[in-house]
Amino acid sequence: MACGIDIGGTKIELAIYDRSMERGKSWRIPTPGRDYAAFLEAVAGMVRRADELCGERQAVGLAVPGVVDSDGLAVSILVPCLNGKRVVGDIERAIRRPVAHDNDTRAFTLSEARGGALAGFPVAMGIILGTGVAGTLCIDGKLHPRRRGIAGEYGHLAIPKPLIERFGLPAYDCACGAAGCAEQYLSGPGMLRIASRLGATYASVERLLSEMRQGEPVAQRTFEAYIEILGYFVSRLTLISDPDIVVLGGGLSNVAEIYDRLPAAVAAYLFEGIRPPKIVPPKFGAAGGARGAAILAPEAASRG
Repeated sequence: MACGIDIGGTKIELAIYDRSMERGKSWRIPTPGRDYAAFLEAVAGMVRRADELCGERQAVGLAVPGVVDSDGLAVSILVPCLNGKRVVGDIERAIRRPVAHDNDTRAFTLSEARGGALAGFPVAMGIILGTGVAGTLCIDGKLHPRRRGIAGEYGHLAIPKPLIERFGLPAYDCACGAAGCAEQYLSGPGMLRIASRLGATYASVERLLSEMRQGEPVAQRTFEAYIEILGYFVSRLTLISDPDIVVLGGGLSNVAEIYDRLPAAVAAYLFEGIRPPKIVPPKFGAAGGARGAAILAPEAASRG
């Protein structure tokens, strides 16, 4: 058995899997995003609980948001307390065992490539639309290798000013230091940011979508802007990587209207006659990151 831990900007999820990758017990806790000691204790406490539930020490895989460089130092916009920390090594010391790890988006994509929506496709792409925006490629069932860990940080590609200005939107400053990054518009907070600029404040993305489905004008205009920007974004990734299929992850992957409207929005920014890649929801849903981390866990167990 193994446990996969998916660290997100707002929650940490741990799920236990058996050897056939059947999901067992799982639970979530809020992410202590600004207190590193509390973060380490939160992860260690979840692993202790998993050990107790299974009656033995678990192999552990970790899906980390952001980048862990070749020196082991983390860079994470979504979980600020990880920045500059040797997070994997510190977790290993806290739980007294080796840990396999990768980027959270890569863990999600690996999960979908191993028995999920991407299985059987030679060139497949995963894109997360959640608290942040990122993605990665899976080629012949294997994750695309990276030199410094930054490949797939698609959320920091710029959206051109003429497109965002069409909807009266500015080039929002991003925590990466640039302005107009895709993440500022295509994440969950980004969708709410668009709505606010267009004249309405919603308590949540769920509320905005509910209003959109009831015909509320600002919510409809917000979603129109969102789909147009997302269409441009996916078209650029298509021109770069030409994937056979794209799977969406993160909270916004549950929005059925995205799958209805996104293919036409992507096609509008491609060369005439070029069909966009197939765009599908994830088979394993929100569990993908934890499942991918659990797939990685035997690597740590082999290191003893």
